[in-house]
Amino acid sequence: MDLCKMHFCKHMNGFFMHSITLPEKVKIHFASLAGKLLELKRPNGKIWYVGLVKNGEKLVLQPGWHDFVSANDVSQNDLLVFKYNSETTFEVLIFDQSGFEKSCKTEEKSTGSLQIITRDELIGPKPVTVASQLPASDLQENEEDENSESDQISETRTPPLTENSGKRKERTSDARQLASERRQKAQKLQQQVQPGNPSFSVLIKPSHILRSVITIPSKFSSEHLPKKSGSFVLHLAGDKEWLVKYIDRSYRQELQMKHFFLDSNVQLGDFCLFELVKEATQTTFNVHISRNY
Repeated sequence: MDLCKMHFCKHMNGFFMHSITLPEKVKIHFASLAGKLLELKRPNGKIWYVGLVKNGEKLVLQPGWHDFVSANDVSQNDLLVFKYNSETTFEVLIFDQSGFEKSCKTEEKSTGSLQIITRDELIGPKPVTVASQLPASDLQENEEDENSESDQISETRTPPLTENSGKRKERTSDARQLASERRQKAQKLQQQVQPGNPSFSVLIKPSHILRSVITIPSKFSSEHLPKKSGSFVLHLAGDKEWLVKYIDRSYRQELQMKHFFLDSNVQLGDFCLFELVKEATQTTFNVHISRNY
């Protein structure tokens, strides 16, 4: 079958706000795209980048999907038609339950709490693929910058401003507001930590979800964690426990988070705080999550 002529549709029923599963008859044709970011293009030319991930035998649109749904006012019983163009690009048409095509929004980049994600904001200048296809330098580059070395989140750095830098000023203001929100989330979650228990925090990014891995700050791991690989326990308040693999490499320490992410519905932009339980016989973290919705 010529993929460039392939279209498929998906009804928005049930819990569709944060992820959707590709139809069974379609997934075999797009299995090679698993672990990559897809370009979802609306008729007005706007593009959203959404990660396609594997969940067992299913292919799921998840990282970035909530932003696409919110920005395009996708509602219960809407019908979405995906028209495959080429490589990782799909054109998406949205019809309401009466069969009328919804018009594209023309708002500014940000309206209130709604943020339309651009490629640079989501993945940076380098394309993201599955971990096995990433060069070693990409896997190591700035990993520890994604995680806080303490319980606080430092303010985002911005480039110097010039006279004609209105857009930069706007981005600077947005970055400061985001940094302030991150600090507030960290402080709120920190109040749930038991005295004497050390912790570190992570803002969930596409690389975390696509690779299902979190890198532990080196200072935290050197002071509090064993010097060899093994298994740790993650506990979410009011939920079950997960046994996750801890990998101690010479240059970084990682937690493999695939099942925890899927079961606890961790999403892009969520803020997670990992509290090490000092009195536990096995290395255990209580995980506190501030959801991005």
